[in-house]
Amino acid sequence: MVSPLGSNVESSWNSLLQGKSGIRSIREIPEYKDNMDFPNCTIAPAHPSFDKKKWEVSVWLFVIN
Repeated sequence: MVSPLGSNVESSWNSLLQGKSGIRSIREIPEYKDNMDFPNCTIAPAHPSFDKKKWEVSVWLFVIN
């Protein structure tokens, strides 16, 4: 399970019990911190502890004529 509250069930429940919402400013996310193309708004992204690199896969495209 991945949510704005945690990257697994235990951390999500702990955050929920502590009253955390997971909503934060987009400017707190390293990828958007210095990019002024994005508005300064609040969002509920995946939890910072989520390692998206673990889930990236290569995609191959074969074209047959």
